[in-house]
Amino acid sequence: MKIVVTGATGLLGKALVEQLTINGDSITVLTRNALKAKQVLPSNIDVFQWDPLSGPPPQESLGGSDAVVHLIGEPIQGRWTKRKKERIFRSRVTSTRNLVAAIKAMDAPPFKIVSASAVGYYGDRGDEKLTEFAGHGEGFLADVSVEWENSLSSLSDAGISITPLRLGLVLSNQGGVLKQLSFPRRLGLGVKIGAGLQWWPWIHIEDAIGLIHHALNGLMPHGPINAIAPEPVTQAEFAKELARVLHRPQIFRIPHFSYEFC
Repeated sequence: MKIVVTGATGLLGKALVEQLTINGDSITVLTRNALKAKQVLPSNIDVFQWDPLSGPPPQESLGGSDAVVHLIGEPIQGRWTKRKKERIFRSRVTSTRNLVAAIKAMDAPPFKIVSASAVGYYGDRGDEKLTEFAGHGEGFLADVSVEWENSLSSLSDAGISITPLRLGLVLSNQGGVLKQLSFPRRLGLGVKIGAGLQWWPWIHIEDAIGLIHHALNGLMPHGPINAIAPEPVTQAEFAKELARVLHRPQIFRIPHFSYEFC
């Protein structure tokens, strides 16, 4: 299968490209930094330079492709300043609109697009059990996720299958949120955010790659998928377990408003 991947130098994208290459798929990468991509990704892939905020990717980068995996997105960790929120929105929504415009202009478009989305789609709903059939919630991340997924919807008219993956926290010992959370604990500090009662749906990176593989091969239904482990935990439970694994005490607490993850 010939697959185009965006966000390929990120944590999930890099691991995905490596696995797809092992599987024997032909990979094309769209990236803002072609030099970096060639340095960190397998040598037997095609790399095209693309600024996702400036316009559609080059048509030749998509030619002959069977599927697209779209993983571009500004990390949401950190303080949500006005500029940070703008980067979060544009990296997801503007990039998707530009990618969709290029796909719709093709004479022979790919038959499937698998795109990152987020469990933030549901907003903060407390202890309510949420499935893919639940409506969207309220708040900034919910609004971003709705626009993100809506940006893909016009591809259905062209007969292209769309699978948004509403990802929880992607856990990997290679980086990402787990590395950021582990750092203060390695200094002997445990971090609990606010009361710690907020739910933190999570997924291991290998399972996220497995879901993408299933979606690419038609083993999952058309439409959004909650890409999370079957047993979500609260932030306090997550913090306690991480402290146990790292053999560090949990003694530090920060206010809920000062750090955001999902």
